[in-house]
Amino acid sequence: FYIFPGTAVVTQTKAALWTDSRYWVQAERQMDCNWELEKDVSIMSVSEWLISQVPPGGNIGFDPFLFSLKTQEGYAMSLESSNRILKSFPVNLVDQVWKDRPPVPPDNLTRLPDRVIRRSSYTQKDTHTAA
Repeated sequence: FYIFPGTAVVTQTKAALWTDSRYWVQAERQMDCNWELEKDVSIMSVSEWLISQVPPGGNIGFDPFLFSLKTQEGYAMSLESSNRILKSFPVNLVDQVWKDRPPVPPDNLTRLPDRVIRRSSYTQKDTHTAA
């Protein structure tokens, strides 16, 4: 699925993707039959799905670099009473299995011209003073 805003959850038997309505058609076209598209993007929706798929006492792993602290706390609180344990993995699991992943180009950043960048009057004043 070639978009950024979404949450993917994969268990040993199922996979689901949560994304907002702007991407439903794209998701349905790009995902194969092994994936479920979930259209409620709330933390409770994801948590309820996890509770239905992971047995009590089960661990639920996540990449801590992909979620804000507030979102992590939201998931932990919603799973706490269900006897499921949220655990962060310091190593990206996708990186572990995607062995032939192409390298990120080192020159992937492009500086926009000054005429495109909006600057505050304070920044502009500093630039003119320094020149």
